[in-house]
Amino acid sequence: MPTTGKTVRAWILEKYTSSRDALRTALANAPAAIHISFEPWTSPNQRSFLAIFGHYVELASGESRDVLLGFRRLQGPHSGENQADCIWQVAVEFGITRKLGYFTTDNASSNDSALQYIAEKSTHIGVTFDPVCRRIRCFGHILNQVGKAFLWGDNPVAIDDRLDNGDDPEAHVEVLRAWRKTGPLGRLHNCIRHILKTPQRRERFQEKARAYNLEGVTLDLIIGDDSCWSDDLAALVRALLLRDPMEDYLASAICLDRKRDEASLAHDELSPQDWDVLRSMIELLEPFTKWMVLLQRKGAAARLSDIVPAYDELLSHLETQRERHSAADASIHILTSLNAAWILLNK
Repeated sequence: MPTTGKTVRAWILEKYTSSRDALRTALANAPAAIHISFEPWTSPNQRSFLAIFGHYVELASGESRDVLLGFRRLQGPHSGENQADCIWQVAVEFGITRKLGYFTTDNASSNDSALQYIAEKSTHIGVTFDPVCRRIRCFGHILNQVGKAFLWGDNPVAIDDRLDNGDDPEAHVEVLRAWRKTGPLGRLHNCIRHILKTPQRRERFQEKARAYNLEGVTLDLIIGDDSCWSDDLAALVRALLLRDPMEDYLASAICLDRKRDEASLAHDELSPQDWDVLRSMIELLEPFTKWMVLLQRKGAAARLSDIVPAYDELLSHLETQRERHSAADASIHILTSLNAAWILLNK
């Protein structure tokens, strides 16, 4: 606490300065390079920031350290140049422009550009920096991409439900068609979206679900998030638990539908074989779920020694399942999903 005569503000500033000086000294004495990871964030009041972390080995203890070097306001777009400017300013302040090592980021193209700008700035001070060799992909981001590829295909492109605003029948049909092309999971998405579209439909569905006495099962369907495969998986798991009331509801809705046009749920009704495919998808994703949970527990402390076993196990799992599902009687959709996931993870 501040002593008599010293304001709280002055005391905090003194402690902050002391901590930064100690960190600057530790980074200067680090026996190896300072590795960087960074990620943009948006605050609740819609301001953009860039979180910049340093990863290094402490000389005195020989232990690895992970520290927040800066949390800088991003002015303008999340472009590579803007991010590189923030990173370079932090590197200058801590005196590590000549000790920059590897950079770990997600696969956004703007991050490729950021490292190109870092390379240019390094060249100006006489330091060689290869923006390609120094680029490490975030394993969590890779895992998400592989999960999305398994669920939605070898070129998973988010289908924007917002394009269907309810006022344009043609736009509505186009969105439904797009989801249907992705297979059973896309048709399931259309069914869930139909049920969740109005409070009245939700209530009718829940009334049917209550009649099945599904003890311990939440009676609300959920819809996936186009940015995260685990949300898609959660929606799929919930739908499997509520399969019976869903089939009951859909059969009733289709029976009452006199038009049977392209907007009809008749085009999205799931066969027993479709439900088998969806159940298989859940089972095949179990190792991915396991590793996602394990690595999330480690958080920033996850090391290469944690990630390599994940790579090995997941690649082996996909290869084994590809051989198994290559049989003539296997689902083409499952085999396609396995191939898409394997190609991406292997890359």
